[in-house]
Amino acid sequence: EATDLRANGVDVVSNFESTATTMLGGAAQGAADAQQAQGQHAACGGPPSRPIYFSADWDARGGQLDTIGAYLDAAAVVLGGVQRSQQIRLLHRFRERFRQGEPQAFGVEALRRQVEFHDLGLMQFFGVGRGQQQQTQVKGVTKKKAAEAVTYLAELNNYRPNNQVITLNYANAALEAKQYELAENILKSFLLEKPDHSLGKQLLTDAYKKQEKLAAYHEANADVLSQYGAYLKAADEIQKALNFIEPNELVKQQRLKALLTQYRLLQKELARL
Repeated sequence: EATDLRANGVDVVSNFESTATTMLGGAAQGAADAQQAQGQHAACGGPPSRPIYFSADWDARGGQLDTIGAYLDAAAVVLGGVQRSQQIRLLHRFRERFRQGEPQAFGVEALRRQVEFHDLGLMQFFGVGRGQQQQTQVKGVTKKKAAEAVTYLAELNNYRPNNQVITLNYANAALEAKQYELAENILKSFLLEKPDHSLGKQLLTDAYKKQEKLAAYHEANADVLSQYGAYLKAADEIQKALNFIEPNELVKQQRLKALLTQYRLLQKELARL
């Protein structure tokens, strides 16, 4: 099955779980399970570069989190040596923040359970009860803890700069912390790689609005609207953007006028369909 999936362009990863609470076996169990997982992964044709995830299939609490941490540290050593083990401890720091403070302070459910560390080959579970889960979206950072979240997400983003869940939460945390210029820079870089990412564009629109960069705000909003075929509204936004361009900004004027013409033509084509 794995061979067939790979042949059809579907990437495959491995997930190891023997019993729901196997991680309560601590370091010794983690090392043993990692060896078994590595063998099964290789037997299925899994290359060393692909991740192996480990599941903790219950709501871990209290001292159990330290035991889980020992399990994952030991598994990391078997799978990738000291460097991976060091990076796993970064996740333990997030886990401790969840234990000591508000679990929602660090963003979305995806950060808590499903951040994919392909270079680690492990999935960390922070032990927050299911009743406290957040939706898998980028709107989960509380204002009270936003600045703290920015610090931790910046560190996490350094380890996984290409993980869009982390990047978008990092930008959103910056917005909530009123670090608007930081959010703008994060999102601009993100959209260079993913120019059609609608959520990234919407967040960038928010960043411009918060900074009262009204020309950029209306232009970005037009871009978002055009993605949904709302070309007439997009043209209206470009017209608004032109109202905030200085007379000496000739290049910006020309670019916006070209966009205005483009959206109006697209609207006519849409009307003919």
